[in-house]
Amino acid sequence: MSSPISQKVRPIALVLMGGGLPMLHYFSIRPEELSYEIPSRSVVHSTLGGAWIDDFGVGIKTIHLTGNTGWRGVLIPGELWFLNFRELIYETYFRRRLEASNSGQDPDTVRLFFVDTLNLIMAWVHPTEFVHKRSKTKPLLHQYSIKLSVVKESGVSSLIGGLIG
Repeated sequence: MSSPISQKVRPIALVLMGGGLPMLHYFSIRPEELSYEIPSRSVVHSTLGGAWIDDFGVGIKTIHLTGNTGWRGVLIPGELWFLNFRELIYETYFRRRLEASNSGQDPDTVRLFFVDTLNLIMAWVHPTEFVHKRSKTKPLLHQYSIKLSVVKESGVSSLIGGLIG
């Protein structure tokens, strides 16, 4: 039995497209926690005759990432990594969408993509929450928590095709 493929060659990244030059933010230090929430749009009602289900399918998926930058970082210092991360997610993304809207263009031409080659997930996402934490017990670390709502998910086959081809 062969050993599993190293996770180092399967990156997790955010890619900003549209409204200017593409921007890539690579997670050189993987998030400590990564969760994919897939809710349903279903409600179960209790009635006199038993249960009744109103089922409207799958709800809006959410990706939640939490982690830290490391105090030294891998490619760049942790603090600079965090500043680049925040710039991409909350400043450049929303600024480009606003600029597109103000110039009469569709703001959806500016898109943020979450690419997780480890779990074979690629999705067009919209950031809904960004939290920056600092701690007295870990003064050199920039901790983050980000919540991304999935606008549209690309199939696993397109991600695999992109990795192979």
